[in-house]
Amino acid sequence: MATHRKDARVDHVPSVRPDPNDRRRGAGMDLARAGERAAADRRVADRGQFAVGVHNETDFIRAVTDARLSVVAEALQQGRVQQLWEVVIRDERGVLVARGTLRLQNIPRPVPSAGAPER
Repeated sequence: MATHRKDARVDHVPSVRPDPNDRRRGAGMDLARAGERAAADRRVADRGQFAVGVHNETDFIRAVTDARLSVVAEALQQGRVQQLWEVVIRDERGVLVARGTLRLQNIPRPVPSAGAPER
């Protein structure tokens, strides 16, 4: 099974900063999680499954208010039941801003019931 890796560049500016009371903090991590989840979904789509986040842990190393961020998400493990992804975010100078891990559960895609409109 091939290891999957996703790279992205994100402009992080004050206008996209989340609410300071939001414990998750970090638009960059939100985008990284979205990218991981999309990649994880693609990984299991052929089996009629999709991936749902069950655990997220993020270490925020440096505060960022105005920067171009590099986001690298790499699948550490992609199994039949779960996936484990690691995310590393660096600023334009290559300085570590945040790192995190995301565990996802692969679950069966719901089958539409007879007569229900398809989405």
